[in-house]
Amino acid sequence: MFFTVKYFPGGAEQMYKNAVGYASENERHKFIILDGDKRKQKFDPNDFSVSESVNFDFLKAKVLLMTGIDFTKLGFRIDGGLNGGDLNQKVKYSIKYLNFLNNNLDYLPKNDPKELIWDTDYATDLLKLMYKTIPIFSNNFKQNILDFGNAQFGDTSNDSIIAVKKQLIDNFIRNKNNDYRSIEDIILKYKFSVENP
Repeated sequence: MFFTVKYFPGGAEQMYKNAVGYASENERHKFIILDGDKRKQKFDPNDFSVSESVNFDFLKAKVLLMTGIDFTKLGFRIDGGLNGGDLNQKVKYSIKYLNFLNNNLDYLPKNDPKELIWDTDYATDLLKLMYKTIPIFSNNFKQNILDFGNAQFGDTSNDSIIAVKKQLIDNFIRNKNNDYRSIEDIILKYKFSVENP
């Protein structure tokens, strides 16, 4: 089984908006993984009481808690009505959306993907092997990557930074640390859900 992985620009807010279409069209085989700093509480609509499941204000509040975006700004396609849209459709699509996010949305184990791949020991050891000056690395992972690229290649051009990121990603994959295992678990969960509908 293979997954097609696509990177969509626009950040988490755009992904939450894209998910409206996925949920509305019952796209069970589309999955979203966001940076860890976007982590929000998830809600399973199956845990809602009968009265909560038909209360649009309750559902709208859950959508806001789960996405940080108001229901009206997500782009749901709701038929018009006297009070700004068909209430039954709002309830139906809120439930579908919350269910989609509960089952098809996950988060990277670290706040920033650069933190996931950064490995001070690896960078230091590689620079030592190359007889390069070793910068002072910190908790600023973006800066660490720039400094690592500059130490290796003498610049921070796009090509140099891409090369450094590839090195760090290869190292991340080789090491298979806990963060790697967390991502692997997410992918295996998705694989299972596709193979066992």
